[in-house]
Amino acid sequence: MRGQELLLRNGFNGAICDLVPPFAEEYDAPIFGKLPSGEWLQWTPTILLEDNGPSINDPPGNRTGKVLVDGGGAAFVITDEKLKCSNVRRSFINEDTCFLSTLSTACSATNPVGEVIMTMNTTLVVDLFDLTGREVYAIKGLVMESRMESPCAKTRSRWVAERGATCPAPSALGANTIMVLKNAIIASTNKNEYVTDVDRPSTALCNAVDWDQDSDPIHIQLQVGPDCYTHVHPDHLNVYDFTGWITNQ
Repeated sequence: MRGQELLLRNGFNGAICDLVPPFAEEYDAPIFGKLPSGEWLQWTPTILLEDNGPSINDPPGNRTGKVLVDGGGAAFVITDEKLKCSNVRRSFINEDTCFLSTLSTACSATNPVGEVIMTMNTTLVVDLFDLTGREVYAIKGLVMESRMESPCAKTRSRWVAERGATCPAPSALGANTIMVLKNAIIASTNKNEYVTDVDRPSTALCNAVDWDQDSDPIHIQLQVGPDCYTHVHPDHLNVYDFTGWITNQ
């Protein structure tokens, strides 16, 4: 019947399939097939949709379950750049679920690139400015005002370590809280010279008493071995492009 939709349930892998392009584009010529009865059929390509973006409502351990970990870079290459990258810039809207991909196929502003490690020292900052004219700064002094910034509230927290220093005012916390945070700090594999990002297992809980209104659950200081660790804002010493802000002053 005219307009009837037919579904080939088991697929077909005959040699003639090699003549059919693997991806259909908007202005491609139509593809026809003829039934033994003499009736003609027209093939209609199917649109495949892929999830790309974590939901803020997903559990912390499942934020990457619906993400194209390279931003769609592999599909970009496979389709000869017909399918475009689907990653977006980090913003205040997505910063809680945004993460950096270091895959060799990860999308970039130009071409897929691999992992590049750069040491943000004075020489590199000057070279970046000479090359691009961009002003980059590491920010500090960010204020933590919400109790939800506590390392006991979030599974990931950021700390600054003073090596070989005794904490001048170590926080008065419960023994279990101290143990949980110390273990997380010791277990951290973060190699940053200036800050340490610490992941606390979601099953390792702090003492409830450390959330009293009279306590300070945000600005925590801990003595871990010979070093003093101070809890800081999660964006402390992040590097940002401040060109627009600088040029408008």
